[in-house]
Amino acid sequence: MAFFIRQCDIQSPLGIAELMWDGSFCTALIEQPEAIPKLLDKITDFEIAFILEQKRIAGERFIASSFPAIWPGSDGTFIADDTMSLISPAMHLEFSVPYLNRISDACGGLHYHTCTLRPHCYDNVRAIRGIRGFNCNPGNSCPTHDIIREFSGEFVFTFHLVVGMHATADVLAWPRNASGALVGAEKASPRPFRSEAEFLRYWLDSMTGRTAMSIYFSDICQVPEIIEPVYDLMDEYGFSPRACEMK
Repeated sequence: MAFFIRQCDIQSPLGIAELMWDGSFCTALIEQPEAIPKLLDKITDFEIAFILEQKRIAGERFIASSFPAIWPGSDGTFIADDTMSLISPAMHLEFSVPYLNRISDACGGLHYHTCTLRPHCYDNVRAIRGIRGFNCNPGNSCPTHDIIREFSGEFVFTFHLVVGMHATADVLAWPRNASGALVGAEKASPRPFRSEAEFLRYWLDSMTGRTAMSIYFSDICQVPEIIEPVYDLMDEYGFSPRACEMK
């Protein structure tokens, strides 16, 4: 019996360098900028060799995205670039983007993850070549509709939905009016999303004619009172197997 082999969770070269360094890493980006590229070059070369060897061994059984657990085929590789939100856009553009591009070029594109995405990093995301699938944590980023509007047509969104994501501190701070619509802060009155299903509805309503989205339902699948309304919602929008059979 043949089993599929999913790509392991790989951090960006900059993320690995941060783990290898001591607590002065962020300071070193300013005080020792000439030393950082030498380390990043070595890490990038090693990552490319590792990924390509894993692809060679797994062959057609290779699944390129380790997170979320979508079905992307064997093209490309997964990279988590979680240092993006910890440094300035200029530092990220200098110390992360070029090495991500080397990996993307060598491995056939990226299934790209960053825990947090905010508008000041949009240009850096666009500077990364070959993004096939894009994942961030919608509960820890700017409003999801803004991300969808900004990048629809450029790659597939691969968001994940987990228990409580609709009630994080970041999401609760989004400005919304009495009807729940996101608006400018001056017109807003606090109104949280009532459930994970309502949060998902907001994503679906934000889609445009150019949006491609694959959604991963994580731990909510183990909670009937959460997942059943989510399944009902997917039926309503025509995205479930049952809805497709009824067409």
